Amino acid sequence: MIVKDEEKSLPLLLESVKGLADEIIIVDTGSSDRTVGIAERSGAKVYRFEWCDDFSAARNESIRHATGDYILWLDADDVLEKEYHGAIKEHIKNNCGKAAFLKLVNIESDNVSEAIQLRIFPNIKGLQFTGRVHEQISIALKKKNVPVALCDAKIKHYGYQEKELLRKKLERNKRLHELEIEEDPDNFYALFFLGRTLKGLGERERSLACLERVIDLGARYDDPEVMVVALLDMAAILCELGREQEAVSLLSKRLYMFNSSSLITFTLGELYFKLKRYEESYNLLLPVRKASFNNEFVPVDVRTTRLNLFRYLGISSLFTHDYRTAGECFREALAIDQGNDEIYHYLSLAMEKGGDIEGAIESCRKGLECSGEDSFLRKRIFILNIRRDDLEGALMEHGKLNGHAGDIDVLAGMFLIGCRKLNMAAINDYYRLIQSGLSMLPKDFPDGLDAVRERFALLEEYQALDIFESAISHLLTISG
Repeated sequence: MIVKDEEKSLPLLLESVKGLADEIIIVDTGSSDRTVGIAERSGAKVYRFEWCDDFSAARNESIRHATGDYILWLDADDVLEKEYHGAIKEHIKNNCGKAAFLKLVNIESDNVSEAIQLRIFPNIKGLQFTGRVHEQISIALKKKNVPVALCDAKIKHYGYQEKELLRKKLERNKRLHELEIEEDPDNFYALFFLGRTLKGLGERERSLACLERVIDLGARYDDPEVMVVALLDMAAILCELGREQEAVSLLSKRLYMFNSSSLITFTLGELYFKLKRYEESYNLLLPVRKASFNNEFVPVDVRTTRLNLFRYLGISSLFTHDYRTAGECFREALAIDQGNDEIYHYLSLAMEKGGDIEGAIESCRKGLECSGEDSFLRKRIFILNIRRDDLEGALMEHGKLNGHAGDIDVLAGMFLIGCRKLNMAAINDYYRLIQSGLSMLPKDFPDGLDAVRERFALLEEYQALDIFESAISHLLTISG
């Protein structure tokens, strides 16, 4: 470890590696608090190092003192819970001579994300970290042909919880990366990390310029992971600038190069979805439906990403008339977020479109049980009862609709019930209410019937229009 002024976090980290580490080496870069004393009392070997604006120099000083066969590097705000000690020991035993990626769980004040990071490597003479900041050991491992494997153990990384501290860190990183680029204008990794840093600071145009340069230089480097992250960051910035079509073009042109990247495919599918290009979204998202997103190099909120994947693919499936896939996706989404009333609504719609009205009603009732009283789900049950010709069931639900009793779909449903019961008072009442809901001057039925139909279509109230036409057809059948 390299540390400076970490008296608050260091005790927890040191406790978390007891029983795993045969030796603990700490390089202190100028602490003015109790960091050194805490480290020494824990039994760690502590070395002083004069800070020189170079994290790799400090890291390399730390590994210079290592005597073990393998090195695990950590930050002071990491915690390696003891439940993973056995997994790490077993992994090293079964992967002799290999470096190892661990899963890094980034815990921030309002977000939890996961990524994999190369944290363990064999103690081979000549291995050196590179980069003033965001220091890398992977470049040296590639040169030495050291193989790499993935270990399922997790490190919790707490980072900076306060935005002001995070901004100071980003400003520091920006300065150090700019120093590297002054020394080497085509420094692939410095440009990449500077682009990411500028993105964090909100300097979008400068960030785009750096990341575009990374893409241009990519052909010289065998690092597809960096290229994938650069493309995703560029797409995100373009979307923030309102340039979604450029983001689509960027990812579409590069997709063939990284068709194994579930994240790029998902991101492009997400963009198509948000642009309401549902068929293209469906075609992209269907092949990555089973993607886990938990072994990515870019931090991902796995739960939210998978929930969004099922939501986007489910809705796109509705538009492409694949109701089976839609239903399966919405069930997968509910397995992640059981109380999501919107998903119950979509699941009900998928089942209705697939011809299972009973199942659609049951989905709504299940949603009411899991998410609490929801007027949209109540409205769905009302409409579905109309669809299956259960007028008494619809009337029972109508009494529970509360704020949705004046909804145009509900008014059309009540108009239909009036027509089916040949109740002229109800027919006139709801006909007039429908006209008011359509911002028309209320008249008695059937005065202005064609105008009402045109108004439904103009306002794209197609479900209400369909119910309304069913009511009119019933009256015409009787009169005929």
